[in-house]
Parts: sequence; structure tokens; C-alpha cells
Amino acid sequence: MPLETHSNPADRRTQPRRPASGQINLRPEGVAAATAAGQMLDINSGGFRARHSFQTLVSGHIVEFAYKRQKGRARVVWTRILGDQVESGFMILPRTDTVHSAQT
Repeated sequence: MPLETHSNPADRRTQPRRPASGQINLRPEGVAAATAAGQMLDINSGGFRARHSFQTLVSGHIVEFAYKRQKGRARVVWTRILGDQVESGFMILPRTDTVHSAQT
């Protein structure tokens, strides 16, 4: 029996993405003062795809993002560079709210 593979990342998604547009701001973690505006291409509750200028983003990098009223952190799943166009797929990371309590 042949092993099923998914050559298209969209085939592995559990939720379909819907078209999106507008500016997204990306800032790779650990890189001071490196923020770039990008263009949102599509989105769902678990991830998004954006065009941007960071040619050094590779799978596993974490970025902070701001898109319209949504802010958070996301992990780069894939990046492709076609000429001067850079496009990446991102998985939105769950919020990690930490509660600090004073101990006496």
C-alpha cells in the first residue's frame, strides 16, 4: 500500500484559510529594532500566510505580529523566496499568560 504524502501544504490544514488583505507588522524575536511591514494574504484561526521582506526567516523562527486588532506570536512553518518576493506560512502560537503572585 503506498504511503500518502501531501505535496501541497494546504492539503495538511485542518481549517481552510480565507483570503485576507492589509498590512501586517512582523518582528522576529531576538532581533532588536527589526520590524517590517508585510502584506497579509490569507488567514484562519490557527495561522496565516504573508508576503514580507525578511529573507532570513526559516522554519522554526518565532515572530511577533500585529494585524488589524490581532497581536500575538507565530512560528514560521515555511518560507519561499521568488526573486525579490518573500512569502511565509505562520502558525499562530497560543498565548502564554503568566500570573505573578507575591508570596509571603
